Amino acid sequence: MSVSQSVKALLELRGLKQRDLIQPLEIKGENPVQSLSNKIRGERWSASDLVKVADFTGCKLAFILPDGERVLISEAPGGYYGSVSAGVTSENIQK
Repeated sequence: MSVSQSVKALLELRGLKQRDLIQPLEIKGENPVQSLSNKIRGERWSASDLVKVADFTGCKLAFILPDGERVLISEAPGGYYGSVSAGVTSENIQK
């Protein structure tokens, strides 16, 4: 599944529309709807964009290791940081 497909699926699960991302992604310009559409169609997602989508939808963005350990990706003042969280199993992830 592409990043854009994953974002669309997340929005659907949360009862949101694609256009709801314009403000959290801080899309400006004469035609922000078209700019968002171009981002989605062109698969132009930065790490910052994905963190903003996760925050907006009440989710967390993470790398999940094969043993279930996860590294959460968050936006911090001045950049990004990862925090390690144990206790996640593959059973929990599949749910």
